[in-house]
Amino acid sequence: RSLKIFRYLYCIVSSGFPHFHMLHLRMSFCYPSSPRKLAMTVAFFASGAALFAAGIHLSYLNVAPQQARTKARNDFVKERLRQKQGK
Repeated sequence: RSLKIFRYLYCIVSSGFPHFHMLHLRMSFCYPSSPRKLAMTVAFFASGAALFAAGIHLSYLNVAPQQARTKARNDFVKERLRQKQGK
Protein backbone atom coordinates (compact mmCIF):
# COMPACT_ATOMS: atom_id res chain seq x y z
CA ARG A 1 0.00 0.00 0.00
CA SER A 2 2.71 2.52 0.91
CA LEU A 3 4.49 1.66 -2.34
CA LYS A 4 1.38 2.56 -4.35
CA ILE A 5 1.04 5.86 -2.48
CA PHE A 6 4.71 6.65 -3.11
CA ARG A 7 4.37 5.90 -6.83
CA TYR A 8 1.18 7.99 -7.01
CA LEU A 9 2.87 10.97 -5.34
CA TYR A 10 5.93 10.56 -7.55
CA CYS A 11 3.76 10.66 -10.68
CA ILE A 12 2.00 13.79 -9.42
CA VAL A 13 5.28 15.57 -8.70
CA SER A 14 6.86 14.57 -12.00
CA SER A 15 3.78 15.03 -14.19
CA GLY A 16 4.42 16.69 -17.50
CA PHE A 17 7.95 15.38 -17.87
CA PRO A 18 7.74 11.70 -18.80
CA HIS A 19 10.63 9.65 -17.51
CA PHE A 20 11.35 6.27 -16.06
CA HIS A 21 12.29 5.49 -12.51
CA MET A 22 13.42 2.34 -10.80
CA LEU A 23 11.23 1.14 -7.96
CA HIS A 24 11.92 -2.33 -6.55
CA LEU A 25 13.34 -3.40 -9.92
CA ARG A 26 10.14 -2.40 -11.73
CA MET A 27 10.13 0.33 -14.34
CA SER A 28 7.16 2.65 -14.54
CA PHE A 29 6.37 5.51 -16.88
CA CYS A 30 4.82 8.63 -15.36
CA TYR A 31 2.95 11.03 -17.61
CA PRO A 32 -0.14 13.22 -17.45
CA SER A 33 -3.19 11.08 -18.00
CA SER A 34 -4.84 13.43 -20.48
CA PRO A 35 -3.93 16.10 -23.03
CA ARG A 36 -5.65 18.67 -20.81
CA LYS A 37 -3.32 17.85 -17.90
CA LEU A 38 -0.32 18.09 -20.20
CA ALA A 39 -1.53 21.49 -21.42
CA MET A 40 -1.99 22.63 -17.81
CA THR A 41 1.53 21.47 -16.95
CA VAL A 42 2.99 23.37 -19.90
CA ALA A 43 0.94 26.47 -19.04
CA PHE A 44 2.04 26.44 -15.39
CA PHE A 45 5.66 25.93 -16.40
CA ALA A 46 5.49 28.79 -18.93
CA SER A 47 3.81 31.14 -16.45
CA GLY A 48 6.41 30.29 -13.80
CA ALA A 49 9.23 30.91 -16.26
CA ALA A 50 7.65 34.24 -17.25
CA LEU A 51 7.37 35.33 -13.61
CA PHE A 52 10.98 34.31 -13.02
CA ALA A 53 12.12 36.30 -16.07
CA ALA A 54 10.11 39.34 -14.96
CA GLY A 55 11.73 39.17 -11.53
CA ILE A 56 15.20 39.03 -13.07
CA HIS A 57 14.37 42.00 -15.29
CA LEU A 58 13.08 44.09 -12.38
CA SER A 59 16.12 43.12 -10.33
CA TYR A 60 18.47 44.37 -13.04
CA LEU A 61 16.50 47.62 -13.34
CA ASN A 62 17.01 48.32 -9.63
CA VAL A 63 20.73 47.49 -9.46
CA ALA A 64 22.07 50.95 -10.43
CA PRO A 65 19.99 52.93 -7.88
CA GLN A 66 20.90 50.47 -5.13
CA GLN A 67 24.59 50.74 -5.98
CA ALA A 68 24.34 54.55 -5.98
CA ARG A 69 22.70 54.53 -2.52
CA THR A 70 25.37 52.18 -1.18
CA LYS A 71 28.17 54.36 -2.56
CA ALA A 72 26.60 57.52 -1.12
CA ARG A 73 26.21 55.85 2.27
CA ASN A 74 29.83 54.65 2.24
CA ASP A 75 31.08 58.11 1.25
CA PHE A 76 29.02 59.69 4.04
CA VAL A 77 30.40 57.27 6.65
CA LYS A 78 33.97 57.84 5.46
CA GLU A 79 33.52 61.61 5.62
CA ARG A 80 32.02 61.43 9.13
CA LEU A 81 34.94 59.29 10.32
CA ARG A 82 37.41 61.77 8.82
CA GLN A 83 35.65 64.64 10.61
CA LYS A 84 35.72 62.79 13.95
CA GLN A 85 39.42 62.03 13.58
CA GLY A 86 40.15 65.63 12.57
CA LYS A 87 41.77 64.85 9.23
